[in-house]
Amino acid sequence: MENTLYSAYLINEGVNLEHSKTQGIYKVLVEKCTDGIYVIQSGRFRFTNPEFRRIFGYTHEELTDRDIRDLIVPGEMELLTETIKRMEVGTEKTVRCEFKALRKDGKIIDVEIDFVHFEYHGRGAVLGVVREITMRKRLEDKLKRMAITDELTQLYNRRQFYSQLEKEIERTKRYHAPLSLILLDIDNFKRYNDTHGHVEGDKVLEKLGEIIRNNVRRVDTAYRYGGEEFTVILPETGWIEAYSVADRIRKVFENTTFYPKVLHGTVTRRHLTMSIGLAEYNPTFNLENFVRYADDAMYKAKIRGGNKVVPHEIMIKGTKPGVWQISNLG
Repeated sequence: MENTLYSAYLINEGVNLEHSKTQGIYKVLVEKCTDGIYVIQSGRFRFTNPEFRRIFGYTHEELTDRDIRDLIVPGEMELLTETIKRMEVGTEKTVRCEFKALRKDGKIIDVEIDFVHFEYHGRGAVLGVVREITMRKRLEDKLKRMAITDELTQLYNRRQFYSQLEKEIERTKRYHAPLSLILLDIDNFKRYNDTHGHVEGDKVLEKLGEIIRNNVRRVDTAYRYGGEEFTVILPETGWIEAYSVADRIRKVFENTTFYPKVLHGTVTRRHLTMSIGLAEYNPTFNLENFVRYADDAMYKAKIRGGNKVVPHEIMIKGTKPGVWQISNLG
């Protein structure tokens, strides 16, 4: 059956199979090809070459007449089914897709599959090529992460912050859910750097990145905004809830001990603090206003002595005075 189908494809492509030499060349090409080659009809395998079987970990017998959908993870099933349907009826002649596939041993791999339509005994069939692209996808993912991640703190970078904030603003407009933003800055960090050096300063920034990651929810996203400034986007969160998150981060950082080296290698014991401003999104804001309000609140925390969380004044209109006094922390 597999040889008959394969021959049908070659004839369909205009190959003269009367010459045994031609048949032999094509057989060697298919058998030795470093890409997986398959033929399916009605969604079931009629032919697979050795490389296809190696990629998926099955024997020839195990794949014969097997449904191709058995090799694709459930989440990709709809795309595969629709693609095969279009190819077998000849709606499209060729198409290329990427899928998450499932090996016999249960390992999930990334594959790129070409589908080519041809006719066999008056019925549509599909011949295609499969390439495993797991390593390529990992490299692509790594490069994408590097492009949006701050190397030192492993938080997202400033460029990603603006991209994500724009998306969150659109989402909160659509669903009328609250959205808050906190902006954090280490108090007197320049003096610390000047006294102990940039290596010790980097240790502080790295630790703060870890503290922020450990004290926000999965739905929140944290960023190194620049220098010693950090920011966190809190979807579906009002400013009072955002205050609780911000103050938790402030307290953990304040209680963290650093041991920088000074002249002649002497180790000192230091604690640092931070100033935090926050704002809750309002439909009258644009993106720039939103960030500026959080930044203004952070500046006010600085001039009030630092080590504070301060909401922007626009957030407190109509709020009970007692709540404001607690949130303002003096």
